[in-house]
Amino acid sequence: MPEVSDLEVLQGFDSGDRPLLRKAEDIPTVRQLLTHTSGYVFEIWNENASRNVTNRGIDSLFADGGNGMSAPLSFCLGERWEYGIGIDWAGKIIEEISGKSLDVYFYDHIFSQIGMIDTFYEVPEEKLSRRAAIHARGENGLTVIPHLAEPVLGGGGLNSTVTDYLLFLRAILNQGSLNGASILQPKTVDMMFENQIVVDLRRSEFQAPRL
Repeated sequence: MPEVSDLEVLQGFDSGDRPLLRKAEDIPTVRQLLTHTSGYVFEIWNENASRNVTNRGIDSLFADGGNGMSAPLSFCLGERWEYGIGIDWAGKIIEEISGKSLDVYFYDHIFSQIGMIDTFYEVPEEKLSRRAAIHARGENGLTVIPHLAEPVLGGGGLNSTVTDYLLFLRAILNQGSLNGASILQPKTVDMMFENQIVVDLRRSEFQAPRL
């Protein structure tokens, strides 16, 4: 994937508020992407990343059609844990390997296999009346805000129901299988309940093991 072959790390800003970047030592492993130790962050919770967006160094991740996914890393690989867009990049890897968009891949390999009939990135028109309203608190109290079109990303955007989600949880609790269909290998499910981040207590930082 050429998009992640030449990454940079955002170290801060100079006196002119221009980003100070240096070349990353390596590219993130899949494990680092999945455990949020890759250096990818969310601008809404990271001061430097937010400042880079404000200074027009990179588009917001939430800007329609922007380049937010190409944001520089905010720390060196495996240096620490910080919630971010690593899961979104993991989704792109799935698309690259499978040759399918993520919504199609999820339907083929998860939803259709265990009967999740009400889980979509884009809710079909005939089911829109069942979708819960979104409320936001403003100066005048709670108001209903419109649903926005969600991008197909690994880190979020799915619409579902409690019934469908319980089917997914039952499959996980049953070692990756439900009603004769298998969506994960048992050893993969076991790994999901293990600590995948090794903590180096002497330096008080998180170290992500290499794949």
